[in-house]
Amino acid sequence: AVNEARTRDPQLGKLMLYQLSYYRNLFAFGDTKVSTFPEIPKKQRTFLSKLLFSGYIAENCVFLQDQIDRDQMSHHSITPIDRELPEFSRMQQVKRQFFAMRNGMLAHQMRSRGLEYRVNFGLNIPQIKEIAAELLDSGMSSSEQLELANRLWENANTRESRLLAPMLFPADIMPPQTAAQWLAEAQTTEVADHLCHSLLRHLPFAADIAIALFNHEKATSQQRYSALRLLLNLVITGKLDPVSLKPIAENAITDPLTRPVARQLLEEIEFLTE
Repeated sequence: AVNEARTRDPQLGKLMLYQLSYYRNLFAFGDTKVSTFPEIPKKQRTFLSKLLFSGYIAENCVFLQDQIDRDQMSHHSITPIDRELPEFSRMQQVKRQFFAMRNGMLAHQMRSRGLEYRVNFGLNIPQIKEIAAELLDSGMSSSEQLELANRLWENANTRESRLLAPMLFPADIMPPQTAAQWLAEAQTTEVADHLCHSLLRHLPFAADIAIALFNHEKATSQQRYSALRLLLNLVITGKLDPVSLKPIAENAITDPLTRPVARQLLEEIEFLTE
């Protein structure tokens, strides 16, 4: 073999020696090719050529591996353990946690019940709250929480990003314009429920943005649902008198999407006015 590199397969070595003693490959002299093949049928020559070529590749692969082994032995300081691990941003770390906790069965159940998301890792709410608690306990400043929450909310195609964002956004610095925008952008009833419960119900102007969205002439059924859900949260926590919401609830009772929340509002109104 080349450079004192020996094949690890003794049978392959014997075969190579036998082939080399029996015939030689083509040699080129200028523009003329001289063949030293013995008188062997063409099909057998083709087979022997392929066999010889495969042996040559195998021998060179063994030599290359031996060379790599010797280089590693002579450079003990350059080992994989000494390499620096890549640094991940907080957004990347969160996505890696989503992937590690993924639950395909739960995601399939949600799809079968009509909750459609382009990306759904299938995390349950306690798992998402656990990720939020870890992030809040990591010592992030309010500006860092704000930046991460906005990036998560902008990742609208991923279910878990939309559910985690309201858990991180500092309520004391959320402006009315952003709150109204998020309320209008909640794309499913699940996202709207957790947005209202985790964040928007704590805002002093929550009732104003909810009523404004519900009464908007171009409001969709989903947006009207989000507005009603926020109003119901405010009623349940005692921050809003439900009697003034009776016309809104009666108006929403005809829409199949908003009907369940409208009924809850009417029940609260009836209970408080008895």
